[in-house]
Amino acid sequence: MIEKIGLYGFLSSVLLNIFLTDNFVSDLMSIASFVFILLYLWDLIKKDTVHVLVLKGITVVISAFLLAFVIMEGQKFISSFTFLNGWETLAKIVYILFVLILISIPISYINNKLENVKKETS
Repeated sequence: MIEKIGLYGFLSSVLLNIFLTDNFVSDLMSIASFVFILLYLWDLIKKDTVHVLVLKGITVVISAFLLAFVIMEGQKFISSFTFLNGWETLAKIVYILFVLILISIPISYINNKLENVKKETS
C-alpha cells in the first residue's frame, strides 16, 4: 500500500511540477516528490544498514553537485563554439546524455560494492 502511495504521489507531484510555474509551488512539489520516492523505496531502505545508507547518501549528494557543475560548464563551453550555430540544442542534449551515461558507471560500481558489503555482513 505504501508503495502505491509513493508511486502515485511521485507521478502526481512531477506532473504538477511540470504544469505549475510558481517558484514556491515548484520547490514544494520537488520536495514532495523526494518524500514520495522515499515512501516508494521504504522496504528497500529498511533492509540496508546505517553504514550503507550513509555511504549511498554521500554518493548521491556528491554526484548531484558534480553532475550539475559539469553540465552547466559544458553547456557554456558548447555555446562558445561558433561552428555549432543552429545545432546548439542538439549538441547540448547529446552532451547531457553523454554525461549522464558517464556518471552512471561509477555510481553503479559504488552501489554494487555497497550491496556486496551488505551481503557479506548478513
